[in-house]
Amino acid sequence: MASKDAFYLKHDFNASRDPKIVKLLRAHGWGGYGIYWALVERIYEQGGRIENDFEALAFDLRSEAGLIEAIVSRFDLFTVTDGKIGSPSIDRRLDERRAASMAASAAAVGRWNAEAMRPHSGPNARRGE
Repeated sequence: MASKDAFYLKHDFNASRDPKIVKLLRAHGWGGYGIYWALVERIYEQGGRIENDFEALAFDLRSEAGLIEAIVSRFDLFTVTDGKIGSPSIDRRLDERRAASMAASAAAVGRWNAEAMRPHSGPNARRGE
């Protein structure tokens, strides 16, 4: 059952045809592709970065540390900085999500302010009082 706080993960319908993913598929098959998407999901869940701990990730994903390390480091799909795994593509999508959220919040505040400033009149208001 999905959490009510779960977010939609924008996924290109032709991701498996990306040249970097094709190299991943040639080297590790569809199992490697599944590990790739599991890593992407975890990076999203953690706000853009996860610990660069291949043993822990392998345990969590029921895989092998060497496979996780290969997927992270050999296909230019992820970056490792300051002991954290991230991705420019994920960063871009998270930035888009944050910008959309901020725009929606600003619009909601604008609607609320407009409602608060509206004169209190209508069919139930009495004239001349």
